[in-house]
Amino acid sequence: MVDSSSAGSYVVFDALRFVNTANVKITDEQSQQVFPTDLILHPAYPNPFNTSTVLNYELFASSVVKIDIFNILGDRVKTVLNEKQAPGFKTIIWDGTNDRNKTVPTGIYYCTVSTNRFSEINKMVLIK
Repeated sequence: MVDSSSAGSYVVFDALRFVNTANVKITDEQSQQVFPTDLILHPAYPNPFNTSTVLNYELFASSVVKIDIFNILGDRVKTVLNEKQAPGFKTIIWDGTNDRNKTVPTGIYYCTVSTNRFSEINKMVLIK
């Protein structure tokens, strides 16, 4: 513990880890106007999942949206969506299948939701 009686001493920190869990908003200092990102990806649920999981996201501007699922090795398993969408709250269900509609094995998967300017990633666990 470091307190006022530690004057003249120093502390060495090793293996620090900083985790950012806050949402960041960009503001214009002169006008204090908030500029939202084009995309917010909400956590998948249920997660872990058995047969399917729900992916919710919000668009704040019209954009081409691409949703891909990748396995732990970084191989693309499935493209769930690739189309232009209007702003709003969106819901997609991934049924745990690949591009050939074959059920994928138990494991860790990553969902990427990308627009022209932003990309978000969710980790999902499939348990059978």
